[in-house]
Amino acid sequence: MLAETAMWLLLCALLAVSAEDQPKAVKLPDNALVHRPHRANDRVLFAALAETVAVVADLPQDSPRDLSLLAKKFTEAAGKPAILRQGASLAILSAGPMLDGPDKVLVKSLTQKQDRIELEILHTAVRSQGARLRRNIRWRPLVEIPLQLPAGHYQVMVTWRAVVDLPEGEALKTPPRISSVKLEIRAEE
Repeated sequence: MLAETAMWLLLCALLAVSAEDQPKAVKLPDNALVHRPHRANDRVLFAALAETVAVVADLPQDSPRDLSLLAKKFTEAAGKPAILRQGASLAILSAGPMLDGPDKVLVKSLTQKQDRIELEILHTAVRSQGARLRRNIRWRPLVEIPLQLPAGHYQVMVTWRAVVDLPEGEALKTPPRISSVKLEIRAEE
């Protein structure tokens, strides 16, 4: 009986440890945005953005968004480790690959495993599927995800994955584009 109890406690401890290692899905905020520039000037600004990720604080909450200001904030922070204060309005910004007019983008998931935050974004790639493109207007998406985290050190990783169709299409052979950035959130003083 004692051996069975010890085995049971050991099994419970192992399950508890393995459960802590599992990433937990974080509810995607209702105000997650996929910015698609429509004006020619904004398309030029977005086309020049690096395919990477940034974490920024205190974005203006104007509606509709000033895309030139958003592109500027992204460029200033892109790929650089961020040190921000707790309580600030934070957002993950990620610029994806150049897409074609008919392509669509979907933010699929946001997960957190201890100090690692992973964002997965799906997009179609009609060009790689042999679509005929007349009067095509190329564009680069910029995804904005509001974020609230306690003080600490984090690694933010974003994966852009090409799929046949949204929302649950088969993955294309195109390799995913992955970028990451370090983030430190300091406690309010």
